[in-house]
Amino acid sequence: MQSLENRSAPPLSTINGRDYHAFFHPTGIRPAQVIEQGGRIAIAGQSAPTLRAWVTVTVTAPDGTTRQFSAPTNEIGYFYQPEHDFTADQVGQWHVEIITTPERTAAINQPSLSPSGGVLSALEGGFSFYVLPADTAVLEWSLVGDTSTSYAPGSRLNINIRSPQGWTQTSARYESTIAGYHMQSADVQVLAQSVAYQFDPASLAENFPIETSGGGAGARGGDTITITFIIKGVDADGEEAFGIRRLYVFHDWLVSVDERVLAGQITSSGE
Repeated sequence: MQSLENRSAPPLSTINGRDYHAFFHPTGIRPAQVIEQGGRIAIAGQSAPTLRAWVTVTVTAPDGTTRQFSAPTNEIGYFYQPEHDFTADQVGQWHVEIITTPERTAAINQPSLSPSGGVLSALEGGFSFYVLPADTAVLEWSLVGDTSTSYAPGSRLNINIRSPQGWTQTSARYESTIAGYHMQSADVQVLAQSVAYQFDPASLAENFPIETSGGGAGARGGDTITITFIIKGVDADGEEAFGIRRLYVFHDWLVSVDERVLAGQITSSGE
């Protein structure tokens, strides 16, 4: 029989086959979040387990320059050091790596364990966020423009995102997230001025503990999933340009409001 002394503690979470004995849930800048150039970036969040921990943050800008800082959480693992806030001064894709290490993890009255972990993400080593200019284009897509329509919970959905007319040298990226998990992040080909993507919640649920076909209606019936598409290219005037389209799946409802967001009629949170 295995002794108590030799037993290892079970992980707090297992994502994509990786065990997390500690992790960090970001509440400041978040995976796949889009920020307007000149905005303020804050690194904040909750460390798990909920103990005092030491957090190390590395932020990489689009030009490859990095900034790094380390600081402690409070007694229950909450982390925010406002002196490390900074301005989003470069447009493009930024990368954040956050590592949290609890100061002390007691296990069955045995000597302390010191696990380390990061954000619960599809990417090993962190997550991306995006800084875009104020004149970012809104991308057209399969259902044409801003949309609020019914959706069959748990079903596959083929999505086509179109690059603006006259753009060249285009590249594209997509991300999918829910409140607690960063589920997808990848480059995707732009073919004939369009991007094809299939939203498959059942496939996502194989690697992430999400509810895709529960009972009820609206957001209460399952996890709210955000899908973000970014296209970068050179416009007809020869200038670097960016386009965005975000889709929100509220269990049995599909919503996209980027035209109203960029027009200033509502915030990206829907307020």
